[in-house]
Amino acid sequence: MSGSLESSAIRRLAVRDSLTNAFTRPYFLNLLAAEARFALDMGKPFAVCLIDVDQLRKVNEHAGITRGDSLLAGVAETVRSTLDRPQWHNLRCLLGRYDGDSLMLLLPGCRLQRAEAFAHTLRKRIAQPDDDGYSVTASLAVAAFKA
Repeated sequence: MSGSLESSAIRRLAVRDSLTNAFTRPYFLNLLAAEARFALDMGKPFAVCLIDVDQLRKVNEHAGITRGDSLLAGVAETVRSTLDRPQWHNLRCLLGRYDGDSLMLLLPGCRLQRAEAFAHTLRKRIAQPDDDGYSVTASLAVAAFKA
């Protein structure tokens, strides 16, 4: 591997989680800190949403880690596909992998009511069975900075 390609691959691993293609936790937390500074300086709102996949440890124990990984990757894809829906297409959203079974969303310029509505839609869509008939639930928490 050439030095440039290797450097590019290392940089990608530092920024993106390989399973979910979400931002890594350190990178995401830097984005969150920058957004908080911007919101304070400019008087702009923003919201965050934590998505905790329920019982993922049990899925890993009973169905295997590969199945659990697939479910978590599916939740990340559900976030992306929900953003493609007409009512959410103008919502800015940055997705990060918070820890083993949690994802986090940064919603710049978003007020609490809209973020809660988006989280409610996500929770319902996440609970829909996948192609194999397997369903998962998630707990979501929303917080907002009000300008």
